[in-house]
Amino acid sequence: MNMLIKRLIKITEENVFFNISLDEGNLGYADEQDCQVWKQVIESPLIRFKSEGSMARQEVSEWNYEQWVRYIYGLVTRGIKYDLVKISILLNKLCIEKEFPLVVHVLGTNGKGSVASMTASGLSASGWKTGLFTSPHLTRILERFRIDGEEIDENLFCSGMVELYPHIECMGSDPEMGYPSFFEIMTALGLVVFRMAGCGAIVLEAGLGGRLDATNGCRTHITVITNVDYDHVKTLGPTLKAIAGEKAGAMRRGIPVVSNDPRPYVRRILRRLAEDCGTSIHFAGSRVSPDSGIPQSVRVSGYESLGKLKMNLLGEHQMENGSTAVSVLETLASLKYDIDLERAVPGILQAQWPGRLEWISRNPDILLDGAHNLSGARALSLFLAELVKKYRHVNCLMGVLGDKDVSGVFSEILPHADRVVLCRPPNWRAQDPEMNLDLARTITSDSRVISDPVKAYEYLLSRTSDRDLLIVCGSLYLVGEVRGHALRIAPDPCKVSR
Repeated sequence: MNMLIKRLIKITEENVFFNISLDEGNLGYADEQDCQVWKQVIESPLIRFKSEGSMARQEVSEWNYEQWVRYIYGLVTRGIKYDLVKISILLNKLCIEKEFPLVVHVLGTNGKGSVASMTASGLSASGWKTGLFTSPHLTRILERFRIDGEEIDENLFCSGMVELYPHIECMGSDPEMGYPSFFEIMTALGLVVFRMAGCGAIVLEAGLGGRLDATNGCRTHITVITNVDYDHVKTLGPTLKAIAGEKAGAMRRGIPVVSNDPRPYVRRILRRLAEDCGTSIHFAGSRVSPDSGIPQSVRVSGYESLGKLKMNLLGEHQMENGSTAVSVLETLASLKYDIDLERAVPGILQAQWPGRLEWISRNPDILLDGAHNLSGARALSLFLAELVKKYRHVNCLMGVLGDKDVSGVFSEILPHADRVVLCRPPNWRAQDPEMNLDLARTITSDSRVISDPVKAYEYLLSRTSDRDLLIVCGSLYLVGEVRGHALRIAPDPCKVSR
């Protein structure tokens, strides 16, 4: 087993595009020798570890939500190695490989959560019972798992963990294998609870990259790459070509790909990678457009008979995301999946996506947005350009992680603000706000640091009148913390860096 695991790790470190599936028609770029290595590992009796876990299943069957959350967070370690070894073993032990008739895999630098949510909403409107897996959560883990637009309840979460627990402990009992990561557990749990609920379709949002992301361990029927831009460059690479390669690692032979990146250079890269993988790629274009300047009123090309439609999500970039989701469902319909497009298209536009250009208060007006990289900051800046003109003052609460383009993000957002407070998002990767204070002051002179997000929010709130705007942005972790506090949403019982 040790030799096989080392071989697998060597494969991933050599940047071989590889997709886990016992269906040999879906093995992506792997050569025959690599396929046999994977099959030996997954099917090996050595995978049946020395014990069935430190506790019998019945001993945890009565655990409540709080106990399970503490258990999951108690397993979290840093310095995670990105590979598909553990998730492939975990999903194989759960016998989950071909459970779902329709699986949509959504990747991309920006917009993947919005596109995933819109696609799931469209599928639900078309009559599919649809599970949606996203990340990160804003306040509670349950947000990661939605069925037909509704978060799963604590009982289903606990039932899923009871099924998953023995396999987690089996892996953890082997010192050379170790416990699966937090995200691997979340991915597997999503598939378990969606199976328990009888979902016919599931939409999986990738966490980071694609090639070695845990969501790539599941058999899929269509791949979506929203766009390719600079983010997580230390992990994914410093160039658009490298980043595109990581995301294209989720492509599978014969499985169609949809993208909506508008840049010719990126399109050429993705088209070549799709050809190398033995599949086709379709670029969505602009399908959703504003209607006569009426806020949130849109029309969808090809569906003029539907007339004016209301789009829940705000911002021009969400029209691009809506166009991508329309193209995804049209592609599925062309593949003979039972998609009623006349019902699905309006359903796409009804998607909800908290923390993304979300108003949580009026009088005073408070806007949350998880923009955290340069592309996201540009989209937020475009939205603010006209909006801020109607306010007397604009206050901005900003917190960023240390691996982001802080200068670029600041230069897009802070010019719109009259007063800025920098804080530390609740994540171990958060950057010390004191490091960014001088930079902030070169853009907005009235800038200061209040490290605690809640105290920083309350400070700005006390200085925001009914004629002012308060913006919270820079990190989804910050947005989640403030949103939970402002809306009085009880957080998970065990608050640690996620």
